[in-house]
Amino acid sequence: MRRDGTSVSASHPDQESEGLSALVRMTRIRAIYKAWLIHGDTVLWNSCSPVLHDAIDRGSGGFEFVPLKRQYFHLSHLVGVA
Repeated sequence: MRRDGTSVSASHPDQESEGLSALVRMTRIRAIYKAWLIHGDTVLWNSCSPVLHDAIDRGSGGFEFVPLKRQYFHLSHLVGVA
């Protein structure tokens, strides 16, 4: 039962926490994007996992920036954060 009196579906007891988790991820992604617009690629290096850094050093990884025409929230759980 939520504070406002509504209930969460019994089939998905952690539905609310999943929504909050997605909100936190999107907030972080937006913050990194805004910082990248101001400070450039340095921001990306500071927010990335060392695995990606190593792959780029070896030449087997990279970044590609593509403006998206629509939102892909259903894929947000696939985005890793450092």
